[in-house]
Amino acid sequence: MSINLNEQLREEAERLLKIGQYEQVLPLFRELAAYYKACEDYENYVRIKVLMIVCYFNLERVRFVDEHISDIEPYEAFLTIADRHRFYMAQATLFYFWHDFDQCIEMYEKCIKIAEQLPNTAMLTTASNFASIYRDLERYDEGFAVLERGMAKAKQLDPTNSYVQYSTAEVYLGYIANYCLTKQFDKADAYLQELEALNYLQPQAAQMNTFKRWKAIILYEKGLIDEAFTLFDSQFKVMKNQGDYRLHKVHLKIWIDYAAKEGRYKEAYEFATVLNESLEANLEEALLDRSSKYAAELKTKDLRNLAFEDPLTSLNNRRLLTKLEKELADAPQTVTVAVLDIDHFKKINDTYGHAVGDDLIIEMAHIIQRTMHHAQHHCVRFGGDEFIIVMYRPLDQAAAWVERLHETIQSTPLHLNDETLHITCSIGVASVSQASELTTATKLADDNLYKAKDRGRNNIVGL
Repeated sequence: MSINLNEQLREEAERLLKIGQYEQVLPLFRELAAYYKACEDYENYVRIKVLMIVCYFNLERVRFVDEHISDIEPYEAFLTIADRHRFYMAQATLFYFWHDFDQCIEMYEKCIKIAEQLPNTAMLTTASNFASIYRDLERYDEGFAVLERGMAKAKQLDPTNSYVQYSTAEVYLGYIANYCLTKQFDKADAYLQELEALNYLQPQAAQMNTFKRWKAIILYEKGLIDEAFTLFDSQFKVMKNQGDYRLHKVHLKIWIDYAAKEGRYKEAYEFATVLNESLEANLEEALLDRSSKYAAELKTKDLRNLAFEDPLTSLNNRRLLTKLEKELADAPQTVTVAVLDIDHFKKINDTYGHAVGDDLIIEMAHIIQRTMHHAQHHCVRFGGDEFIIVMYRPLDQAAAWVERLHETIQSTPLHLNDETLHITCSIGVASVSQASELTTATKLADDNLYKAKDRGRNNIVGL
């Protein structure tokens, strides 16, 4: 592909993205990502990957996002600050999807810190999304604290800007939701009236429907029963047209109670029926909201395991390191870390193509898994052709394992796509006492890996 053709391709992709043609733009982004990676233009590569993630979220294909996050992670340093914010938001959403709320909140806290440095509406978007997580967890005080940060930022931005208006409205809706769910309806009404007076809501926007649903609840609590039911009934028709009641289950549950309380059993039955149908249509929601506690725990555990799996090799991914560090903080012990990568991997990719390169990474993962298999070991694909092995054992015990792995890789011919490859690897090793963090050991081992490369590759430094 020539540079001119590449520029035309990017212009067309950006045009399609602006008008929301996410399905059509994805093939163009795939081609651009492959081009930039081949050129080692990692700044543009990660930029395109972030935009692909945005597309998948807009298409509600959350399960496709993790692969692209894994692709970005080795080149995270090339992300602009704005794209880094989007990248962390994507990871937070994935953790939420997997019901790993601790990791989700940790990622959102990173988003907040970055959003504080950005001059745009990033803080408002982060605050409203972050507050919704706390709302799901019924941690309302923390949700209010996040919303306050969003509101403070909103006051610094241009109120005539349409993006600012949209994002500010999201923060207002967050306040209204929190106050309704904590039964502080007077405060919810005050925010609702203020938002209505600002005139930030567009008549056809999805925000307007959310606004009307909370307004119907506030009207009911103010004693305007008929007016409240009339408004909610109109919104119930909107829900039917959308066909996805999961998005509105909080409102439906409230209105089932309201209808039953007012003796409007036909409406209560209808609301309950459509809520149950929607839950049954989605296994994840059904397990979390209708099945037994034991089944929900099994499903959640399964989803959490996916969060730590590398999609190419099925080894653990780098997220496991954060989890292990927390475990070691709670129960300190000596650990040894080995960091390795394939010697001259780029040359192999250039000579045989990326398909062979991917197959080589998979075979390398299999060798590592077989050779290092032990209950005290954790094998991680860090990214690209780099792997990390965390061993819960001191250096003198770990040495024999590392030496055997190095010898096995060197002596195992690999048959890939009619090619037979004899590969070697470089390994850096470090061990730390129980007083140190896993991050320290990983950094020392990574430094030793570079020393191994400087010494001609195909050797071990740190034993």
